[in-house]
Amino acid sequence: MTSESEALRTYHSRYNNTTYQAVQAAIAADLNTDDLASEPAHQLLNLFIDVALEFVGHPAMLGRRDRLAAAVLHAGLSTDTLRLMALHLANFDKAAS
Repeated sequence: MTSESEALRTYHSRYNNTTYQAVQAAIAADLNTDDLASEPAHQLLNLFIDVALEFVGHPAMLGRRDRLAAAVLHAGLSTDTLRLMALHLANFDKAAS
């Protein structure tokens, strides 16, 4: 099992701000908002980060993928946004490391 501190180090070493900002912009466009602090955008982005942490083995983030999937379906995000999300999350996928 990965420790929290090890997971955070791995997360920060694999983080790509360019792909994250692309996801932010795509979510804002899909939700028709400029306010990323609005409840739907904020919830999606927090879950999105949680999934990245889950991928690097953070012990407190187990099950976040399912929560993100439900939130994405509820929000009706576009296929293009989902592709950008997958691209960013690929940075953290343990199978790819």
